[in-house]
Amino acid sequence: MLSGNERTILEFLQNRLLTTVNEISTHLNRLDQPSNGASAASIKKLMDFGYVQALQSMGNCYVITQRGLRAL
Repeated sequence: MLSGNERTILEFLQNRLLTTVNEISTHLNRLDQPSNGASAASIKKLMDFGYVQALQSMGNCYVITQRGLRAL
């Protein structure tokens, strides 16, 4: 099951579709969910589930996949 940070990241990606780690960290901090290293671990877990995919050609951006949309 998804943790609070992971679900928040997926919901953020659902609205934005494309984002960077810095934007995710800023969003988590605004919601009073400290992101010191947790966001990177959460993104890694979401990538392992196939919910998020990295786009290296765009400069370290992340997108939500169809599988991630269905998980919400």
